[in-house]
Amino acid sequence: MELQICPGCGMKVFPKQDGSCPSCSRSLTAEQPIVAAAEPVVAALAVSAYAPVAARPPMPIKLMIPGILVCLLGAIGALISIYMMIAPQPVAARFDDPEMQAAANRGRAVAGMAASPIVLVLYLVAAVGGLAMLKRQYWGLALAGAILSLVPCSFVFCLGVPVGIWSVIVLSMRDVRAGFR
Repeated sequence: MELQICPGCGMKVFPKQDGSCPSCSRSLTAEQPIVAAAEPVVAALAVSAYAPVAARPPMPIKLMIPGILVCLLGAIGALISIYMMIAPQPVAARFDDPEMQAAANRGRAVAGMAASPIVLVLYLVAAVGGLAMLKRQYWGLALAGAILSLVPCSFVFCLGVPVGIWSVIVLSMRDVRAGFR
């Protein structure tokens, strides 16, 4: 059994017993160039009888972890926003001191910001950006999701800052950006 380049996915694979690619199940024909097993694997343009397909290397772990985290933080932020819109707001405490009452009212206003439909949309865009990062499609949307995870709209912000910075740094790398469609 010899290492071959699959015309469908462009990966170097050992064919299954029926002669198909284990990754994409496309038939490997004898016309495909046979590659020695000691050669390094290089992503190249795979030419097939059907249509040329640009080979994409497997997703690097440096992109997968931030993509999952941005997606999760966006989903959690959206759920918190929905809960804040549906749940009844607690009665504000009453203080005799006007300064304390003003501070309590400001705190309530800041906490109520998470109940905004705009915040819900921001977190949904962040979640979709995380999915785009995982699928390696729409680099701009993935970057927007990473940036939106930095926006201080709810308690998710505490976790969103390091994840957002990490995601923006990873998305700025040339090899990662080149892997997007």
